Amino acid sequence: MPTPIICKKTGRPVYGHHGGPVTINRKDFRLLSAMGKAVPGWLPRLKYRQFMFFGISDQDFFAGVALADLNFAQQAFFYVRPATSQPWVNASAMSLLPANSMDPESEFPDFFFQKSGLTLRFQKNLLEAKYKDAHLQILLGESPSPLRLCTRTGWRGWTFTRKAASIPASGSFRCRDVHKDLSQESCRALTDRTCGILRRETFWNWAAATGILADGQEFGMNLAWGVNETGFTENRIWINGQPLNLGPVIFKVPEKRSSDPWQIHSEDKSLCLIFQPSWTKSQRVNAGLIATDFIQNTGIFSGKIQIRGDSPLILSDMPGWTEDHYVRW
Repeated sequence: MPTPIICKKTGRPVYGHHGGPVTINRKDFRLLSAMGKAVPGWLPRLKYRQFMFFGISDQDFFAGVALADLNFAQQAFFYVRPATSQPWVNASAMSLLPANSMDPESEFPDFFFQKSGLTLRFQKNLLEAKYKDAHLQILLGESPSPLRLCTRTGWRGWTFTRKAASIPASGSFRCRDVHKDLSQESCRALTDRTCGILRRETFWNWAAATGILADGQEFGMNLAWGVNETGFTENRIWINGQPLNLGPVIFKVPEKRSSDPWQIHSEDKSLCLIFQPSWTKSQRVNAGLIATDFIQNTGIFSGKIQIRGDSPLILSDMPGWTEDHYVRW
């Protein structure tokens, strides 16, 4: 049975890393005001935010699929591109007062989104994305040792995140005269599911990679700062499916975020990475109550990660993503 993320007796989140499946029993959460007073039951539901992202990489292939659910609105995007040129498809859509919603209590929910010609569907590990004549189908294999982490957020909030990388994937992509068959031999995926009572105004930097090292080892990586940093970090790598948690890292985001190299390192320099962007998905909106300044790069990582006195892991042209995201929601 999945472990509840909220203690039913106290109404408080169970903070820290969770080794097994969880259920996000948000109805048991007791939200108090800053002065310790009980708030109406509808307010936690209104303040609840959740999103999912899927990244897929293969030889000369990147794809990204995302859905953010804000209760009153949903924002989605879908892109597919070769590693060295412009995308075959790059679509975004927003739905106000959506009829469908992600299951808020599932750690890895199915979902359906349809708006402005963009259709996204995730069901039983099968991901589908369609826009005009572009059609992506991806079947995810078993996620090796997903990261599950719950942290305190702000004065009264909390955030849960479930992340996995180095996931075997297979499927296909079709768009006009482009036909790509994706095989578990080389295609890998990463996933990010985040939800909770997040800060009204927040930011994060994120870096992730999934692929195969030069020596044939499976590699996955998730690095971040912002949001999940109250006593814990969500920084982890996976080697052949085995997880290794890392300490805090520092992001040096260049002024030209979409073209210049990013630097990511730990304080002791045991992790030193350079990320070179090759293409960027971006959005900048200021609509009063809601605002966002968002860029998500695809590109390649190079550098080293020193692990407990062993020979360092060397990354060279490892496909991955970086993100710089400010949001008021």
